[in-house]
Amino acid sequence: MANVYVSSSRGSDANPGTATSPLLTIGKAIGGTPVAAAGDTVYIEPGIYREVVTLGVSPSSGSPLTIIGDGTGANFAAAGGPGITGTVDWRGWTDDATPITTSACLFANNKSFFTLQGVKMIGSHGGNASCLDLNGAWSDVAILDCIFLGSIVKPYILWAGRTPGSAMNFTVKRCDFLTGQGYCIDVRVGLYSSEYNVNVLVQNCRFLGGTGGVRVANAAGTGSYFATGVTVQSCSFFLTNTPFSVTAPAGVNLAAPCVISGCYINQAVTGLSGGNTTHIAEDYNIVYATTPRASVNIGAHSTTNAAPAFNLDDGRISGGIPRPFGEPMTTSPLLAFGYGAAPADDLYGQTRPGAPSNGALERDVFPSGSINIYQIEA
Repeated sequence: MANVYVSSSRGSDANPGTATSPLLTIGKAIGGTPVAAAGDTVYIEPGIYREVVTLGVSPSSGSPLTIIGDGTGANFAAAGGPGITGTVDWRGWTDDATPITTSACLFANNKSFFTLQGVKMIGSHGGNASCLDLNGAWSDVAILDCIFLGSIVKPYILWAGRTPGSAMNFTVKRCDFLTGQGYCIDVRVGLYSSEYNVNVLVQNCRFLGGTGGVRVANAAGTGSYFATGVTVQSCSFFLTNTPFSVTAPAGVNLAAPCVISGCYINQAVTGLSGGNTTHIAEDYNIVYATTPRASVNIGAHSTTNAAPAFNLDDGRISGGIPRPFGEPMTTSPLLAFGYGAAPADDLYGQTRPGAPSNGALERDVFPSGSINIYQIEA
């Protein structure tokens, strides 16, 4: 197991891939003829990477692959590199005017046991999805602390398609999704001979725009049963047409519905949508939508049409300190809408208060009454 380093400003693909002599491209690190191997960790230095990559490493349960955007520079510095700070900007564009049309930024057909963390990904115009395309026989993939911007021509940002009947073990945590159209996360499943658990968790994420946030989509397959095991927890949706939907046929029931809890939905067309009322179980959500629920029973602790009191870069016009987009304001009904099964941390990695509120962000109020400021550095 080794570390492999990539730098768009200092690297060469003829280099060995050390922190002092890094590779130039992500493709050389993990693509068709990769320097990295199963079990390795790839550190990407802040910079712009204009490429689409087909994952050429074949990780396993005992030798997973980890791909980390080293935004703090700490991992490069620890190995003798310069410790550059900034954003790892992975763009599916050959230049600022020309999108790539051959593939998603990362295409991982039949690849399992890998993690992608700390990367800002600008979607290409190729593949099933603009940013991440998961297809075939894959499982055990984690996407953490990333930012995704979709494409104007591709209807999906993350595509997760797998043969019916199999678990995905797919985790997406602390990510931002921004798009003008299409679906942010499309979980492609199909009919099968029995109900099966795909084990997908989407947690502490923000969604802005799009046709849909998380969709469990009916794909190819035969049988009278459908997939379950998709959980959406502590997420915030802004101006997303349908934040969560399950498109199983109306005549197919789920014994264990897919679940959405602790989420904040603001200005949707249809907040939650199922084929019938067995497809989605929802609770502890705030849903502000034209049609809050379609074929979904309201949860015992959910509410509808709460005032949208959250930060919209208010500091810009009030002279205050900048705070995260979507953070609840001090007057927000979100602050009094806690639920007991919340994750310990929020989108920013801050510990949630004792009585957690909804959505991806919290506003920590300490016993003294002082408010923890999340300052955004210029």
